[in-house]
Amino acid sequence: MRIMETNIGTDLSCTADIFNFTKGRFVTNEQHELAQRHRTFNVRELAQHAARSVKADRCLSIRKYPDGMYNRVLLFSMDNGKEVVAKIPNPNSGQPHLTTASEVATMKFAREVLRTPLPEEYAWSSRAQETLVGAEFILMEKMNGVELEHFSPGMKIQDRLEVVKAIAEYQKSWASVSFDKFGSL
Repeated sequence: MRIMETNIGTDLSCTADIFNFTKGRFVTNEQHELAQRHRTFNVRELAQHAARSVKADRCLSIRKYPDGMYNRVLLFSMDNGKEVVAKIPNPNSGQPHLTTASEVATMKFAREVLRTPLPEEYAWSSRAQETLVGAEFILMEKMNGVELEHFSPGMKIQDRLEVVKAIAEYQKSWASVSFDKFGSL
């Protein structure tokens, strides 16, 4: 897993990796595929939004996590010890306003109605032209924890069963809801 980290004091405008897809390669039409995942935005402005969202004076560092096919994820570390996750959709992720607004609504519904432990959204914008960031974004709480893949190989069978039961309870909750229309929340 490649994680890029930069100090907020450096010139972020020339840090191309923050704007480019860096996770892998494409067998066909690579330039087109990379262009579909290239997203420029004002990193300093996003860092300032993130700092304000957790009542910090400033952002100390930014880490870029490995790219997803449809999103870019950054971790902002603040001077008050808080960390903020920023999610910025790539141009290929769907209709910009609807994709971001629906994701925020879905997370809120799953957290508040279905009682699924999900991060709290601190701030978000589904309209790139309405902020100086220049891109849609979601700023959210960083959830603590360890991915299951890191410790499951050494787990006892009873512990694995408990994990499966917990996952099944979430799935039961999600399946218990039905809507009379289809589409986004």
